[in-house]
Parts: sequence; C-alpha cells; structure tokens
Amino acid sequence: IVNYTVRLEPISGEQNLANNSYDFSVNVIAEKQRILFLARGPHPDLSAISQALEGINKYETRLITSFSNELDFSAYDLVIVHQLPHVDPQTTDLVDKLLQSRRPVLFVVGKETSISGFNGLKTGFQFQPVKGFEQVSAFIQESFSLFRFDATEMKRFQDLPPLLAPFGDIDLDSSLELFANQVIQSVETKRPLIAFGRNDGQKRGFIAGEGLWRWR
Repeated sequence: IVNYTVRLEPISGEQNLANNSYDFSVNVIAEKQRILFLARGPHPDLSAISQALEGINKYETRLITSFSNELDFSAYDLVIVHQLPHVDPQTTDLVDKLLQSRRPVLFVVGKETSISGFNGLKTGFQFQPVKGFEQVSAFIQESFSLFRFDATEMKRFQDLPPLLAPFGDIDLDSSLELFANQVIQSVETKRPLIAFGRNDGQKRGFIAGEGLWRWR
C-alpha cells in the first residue's frame, strides 16, 4: 500500500485551509500472474505466446517438458497445455492431475495430441473420429458473451492465417461457449475451433488447432 497526500497552495485571502489537503492510499499489486506451458518440447506456438506476453509486466511464464507427478499446479494462475496428452500414458495422468487441481487451463490440440487420450479425459470438448488434419480459419460467433471484441478486432481475428486442425466433428459440453467456428476453404462449418467455459469449477479453454505462431 502506497500512501499519498495532495496539498493545494492557499490563495490570497483564503480563510478555510482545512480542506486544502487530502490523504489517500493506493493498493499496488506487484505480484505477477504465473503462466505454465506444459508441452513435450519447445514449439513455435509457445514461443509466439511467450513473446506476446513479454511486453506485459504482469505475466511470468515457465515451460516444463519433463513430466512428474510431483508437479504442483497450484503455483500457477494459468496452465497452457500444448498437444498433450501424447501416446505416453504418463502425460495423460499428468493432464488428469491438472484437471483435478481446478487451475485454469487452455488446451491447444495438434498433430502430436493423442485424440483418444484427450477424449478419455472427458474435458467437455470431445472429438469424433479424426480423418486427418485440415487448414482452417476462424469465424467469430457474435453471440459469444464471456468477453467482447469490437468490429475491427473481429475482422482482424478472422483474417489471421489458418491453423492446422483435426478433421472431424467436435461435440461441446453445455458448460462451454463457442467462440469461433472452423472455416474450411472459405466455407463456414459448424465445427468448433475455439471455445471457453467453466467445467467442474475449473475455467477451461480449447483451441482445436496448432500454428498459433502464424498469428504473430
């Protein structure tokens, strides 16, 4: 807490000087928000996100690529899970532990993600049988209510380069709100690309595609 006093110089002939000063305090929050990147290894997507946050003093990032059940997720304000779980069952156990921790999480799904392992976690974002991968763009849903974009930001977002997404239908749990649908070859589909919500008391976000580095 930082205390301040504002004082005004009296003017000629002023008789009541009692209200010429005012004391107030400002609660300064210096603690940074801690963001954990959980991935099998370095990736251009993670570098792009990290670089985007570098200029914002309120965030501190860390990348972990070695998986241990001793990892304490409670130390982090957000965990970004990039292309996990993998075929290694240890990664499935670790992500399950993250879900049990109730810490806010953002999943980025890509070609290295074990789709069957991901579906087994019952996150509320379920993939139907995947038939390969497809370049997809985003179409923002104007009905999305968790946060707002103005018209210029929406246009800029929809003009971003495509992501590489699993080709197949996706089922959304009712706890999730659709932010963007997939656009394939200029045709808007009903397949979710990005969704956010709260499930089992945990804030969750999903991006069904890799290649975020292209958005820098």
